[in-house]
Amino acid sequence: MRILVVEDEDLIAAEIAAILRRAGYIVVGTVGSAEQVIAFLTKTPCDFAVVDANLAGSSTAPVATALKRRTIPFVVVSGYAQRELLLPLRDAPFVPKPIDDAALLAALASLQANAAE
Repeated sequence: MRILVVEDEDLIAAEIAAILRRAGYIVVGTVGSAEQVIAFLTKTPCDFAVVDANLAGSSTAPVATALKRRTIPFVVVSGYAQRELLLPLRDAPFVPKPIDDAALLAALASLQANAAE
């Protein structure tokens, strides 16, 4: 499975990518802004995404909308509570920060199971 990581903090993006790679996923890239996500998706296919709810002070609701339009399932990671997220992000599987490896991998497994149905 090919996964895009959307996270503006380099250290956290690297941590997420490492978790995913150890679990056997292919990380196709890490991007840190909504504009980069849109440009990336036009050039590089991915099966799933891990999306931070907030990029440099801005909501990633537009990212969620773009992923949904392309039918790319995603997991939201955030330091905010899930109920505080904007609507396009709220219905995705949620993993709180700091990220627990098992919780992230379980959320992705859930997405995979739903995609297989």
